[in-house]
Amino acid sequence: MLSAKPFSSSPTTSNPLGVHLAAGSSDNSSDPQSSSALVTYSGHTDYVYGVAWSSDGKYIASSSQDGTAHVWNADNGQRQFSYRSSIQPAQSDDWANKVTWSPDNKLIAIAFNDGTVQVVEVSNDKALYRYANSDGTILNTGFAAVSWSPDGKYVAAGNMNDKIYVYEVASGNIVTTYAEHTDFIAAVAWSHDGKHIVSGAWDSLVKVWDPMSGQTLLNYKGHHDNLRSVAWSPDDTRIVSGGWDGTAQVWDSISGHTLITYTKHVGGMVNAVAWSYHGRYIASGGNDVQTHVWEADTGNLVYTYASAQIYGVAWSPDDTRIVTAGYNKLAQVWNVK
Repeated sequence: MLSAKPFSSSPTTSNPLGVHLAAGSSDNSSDPQSSSALVTYSGHTDYVYGVAWSSDGKYIASSSQDGTAHVWNADNGQRQFSYRSSIQPAQSDDWANKVTWSPDNKLIAIAFNDGTVQVVEVSNDKALYRYANSDGTILNTGFAAVSWSPDGKYVAAGNMNDKIYVYEVASGNIVTTYAEHTDFIAAVAWSHDGKHIVSGAWDSLVKVWDPMSGQTLLNYKGHHDNLRSVAWSPDDTRIVSGGWDGTAQVWDSISGHTLITYTKHVGGMVNAVAWSYHGRYIASGGNDVQTHVWEADTGNLVYTYASAQIYGVAWSPDDTRIVTAGYNKLAQVWNVK
């Protein structure tokens, strides 16, 4: 395992994702457009912050403020394993903030609040690697965002200060340190062709940059509050970003031209966005306890699901289902008709 040296410090952030209920929101809703969840996973005991669907469609990984990441069957919710940070002694706020799959579905990487990113083997829930500082010491701030490169060689992780590290998976070496944001890194996503990373932070900016050189290629300034989530279109020509200004915005990934500003999350911050694999739809969720599925080209709302304040959303590889992560301590799978 990497980072064999004793860890010398611990993070101090007490609320890693800054989540809170919007005024007037609640844990459930009777929205007539909502449908019953196909699967409700109740294995966590606190807020569920992140969800990720394996590329073979069989499993979902979820991460929670209860300090654990789980892998479970997407069809029936049966848990395969639960993993807690390997840091000893355990931190009181070792929350598992976000999770991502390796392209071959053999590993998951978990962004922990204890200042580490940990890579776990799915077949036996064994921790293989642990990433932090280049000398193996723990960061003094946690990680809130993580993304795996399409070729499986690198993991990009954003911390709660203002830096993003690109780690080589096999060695744990830091390839790039990206320091062009000025606040909490809330979202990172690797383009499908592996050439670029898009990141969003609490400085209200979204940046597109080269993962090997760290060169910034584009600054997107369409939002006017904290960024929460980002996602690429399947052909990498567009990006959708969601933030606490209550909007999800679709924009050109080269020019930065805004194509759609989605404003149908009435009164709610947009915490999560995800682009469907075939490119037709975008799913978004936020503090208004609504998850929306809408047309990526027009912004027309297609489906609405009501459950609880939403922190994460992901598509099944065949685009027939979405999974949401919520304030209600549940991860729920919904049918997309």
